[in-house]
Formats: sequence, structure tokens, C-alpha cells
Amino acid sequence: GGKNRYPVPSGNLCRDHGEAWGKIIIGKIRLSVLPTISIRLDKLVVKSKSNNFSSNVKNVYVKVRLLPLLGGNLHINAIRIDNVNASAKLSNEMHLRKDVIEKARLGRIYCDSFEINSFNFVVFQKDVKSPILYSGNNFIVQMKNRYLKAELKSRLNVDNKVSTADVNI
Repeated sequence: GGKNRYPVPSGNLCRDHGEAWGKIIIGKIRLSVLPTISIRLDKLVVKSKSNNFSSNVKNVYVKVRLLPLLGGNLHINAIRIDNVNASAKLSNEMHLRKDVIEKARLGRIYCDSFEINSFNFVVFQKDVKSPILYSGNNFIVQMKNRYLKAELKSRLNVDNKVSTADVNI
């Protein structure tokens, strides 16, 4: 029992996009508890009620350290995702709410490694003729012995104007 010392953001994460989720589909789940907590999902599909947002994620793996949980910390060893396909229909500009970021700072959450092997995002915006396409692979962010390693290979297509970016830090 007891009061939660680290408030979790509730409600909608984005302003002007405040709709309830319509459907969440979770595929096969594999759970292991010892020596660390690991969760594997073969599929995760999220769709909004109005179909303004949908996401299809394949092969999600999350590995969490067990002992830090006892002290109120969440220490994630790794998050790996094989494939993310998402689409969104925006009626106006979307902004992340500042209070979500401020509340996230109050918690003690650590992540050593976050990887997405490939992703495709399609955004339909009312003032843009054709959809905005953003795709990439090898999105990796890792903390290793006090240094940050980041990689990304991506391609952005807006009105048939293509730009590419290969980032390696």
C-alpha cells in the first residue's frame, strides 16, 4: 500500500488529439521472471476510436532488472522492436504537453538500450497534398559506461521531395 511517490502521467499525452483508444490487440506473450523480468510480444496493434491513429508493432522484447523495482526504480536493460508501422491523420498541429515531460522527470526510470530495426510512419495532414512518409532502420540508442551511442538511417518524403539522414554518434 501507500501513496505513489512518483506520479504517473494520466490522461492524454498530446493536446488536440484527446480521444480514447478504440482497439488494442496483443499477440502471443512470453513472460520470464528470473533472473530478470523479460516480456516478448509477437504483435501489438493500437487503433484510435476515430481511426485517426493506428500502429502495428511486431516482435517487442523488454528486459527489466528485478532488484531496482524493490527500491521504486524501473531499470530497463533493453527494449528491442523488429518493426513499427504507424499512421496518423492530423487535423491541426500536434504538441506534446509540457506537464507530461515534467511529470516524467519525477519518476526514476532508466533504460540502457532502445532499438527499432525498421519503422514506417505515414502522416496525413490537412494542408499537405500527399502523405508525409518517414521510414528508417537501425534506430539504436544505448548507454554504455557513461557514454551515449546513437544510430539512425532514415528517409523522409514530403510532397515527393526526399531527404535522407544517416546519423552515427
